[in-house]
Order: sequence, then C-alpha cells, then structure tokens
Amino acid sequence: MWHIQPVADENVEGTLRELYNQDLEKDGYVSNITRAWSYRPEMMALWTQLLKTIRSHLRLRTYELVTLAASRAIGCLY
Repeated sequence: MWHIQPVADENVEGTLRELYNQDLEKDGYVSNITRAWSYRPEMMALWTQLLKTIRSHLRLRTYELVTLAASRAIGCLY
C-alpha cells in the first residue's frame, strides 16, 4: 500500500521520465524510491547526495542497524 500515490506511468514526462528510463536501463524496473519522488523528481538527486553523505560517515553495519531501527520505530515492514 502506498502512502504516497505516485504519478501514473502514463503521465510520466520530463525529468521523471528520464529517472524512470535510468531505472529501467539499470534494473529492468522502476524502483519504489523513484516512484515515491514522482511529484518532485528534481529533489531525487539532492536526496541521493544526502544519503551518500550520511553513509560516508558510517560503517555499513552501523548504517544498516540505524535503518532497521528507524524502520521498526515507524512500523515499516518493507
């Protein structure tokens, strides 16, 4: 169940279309994070950079534990 209903595939255009195409070329499908940013696709690059900055200061195991703890705290089963 989506908390944010993404832009319908038939309405995707511009920057969002480029992001969808990148996902399709790389993975063969459009990722959920790309769909979640569908109303503000220009923010996707900023979000990605923020995550890279955070991860660069943490060991992988620490990042995974923080992610798991945050996910459990908000009740996310994904």
